[in-house]
Amino acid sequence: MNPEVREIMLRRCRSKSDEDNVFTNPKTGKRLTDMKRAFHAACAAAKIQALVWHDLRATFGTRLGEAGVGAFTIAALMGHSKVRTTQRYVRA
Repeated sequence: MNPEVREIMLRRCRSKSDEDNVFTNPKTGKRLTDMKRAFHAACAAAKIQALVWHDLRATFGTRLGEAGVGAFTIAALMGHSKVRTTQRYVRA
């Protein structure tokens, strides 16, 4: 997450309580339940090709590993039940 996106997210969260959702459907005001369609629409609008949802998870895990976060912490954050799965994101 770059500094600009971080600041936008912080602004969005400041006015919300812990029970509120950050991302809501603009038509219904309810929480988003299917991010896949929104993700594809956002990629199309940004003219980003060949990016899939899993790429974001891989980037998340890789960046944590590059920052020196331990494999067990990365596993917990990514929801991996086996650290072996997480090891692909951790660089020596």
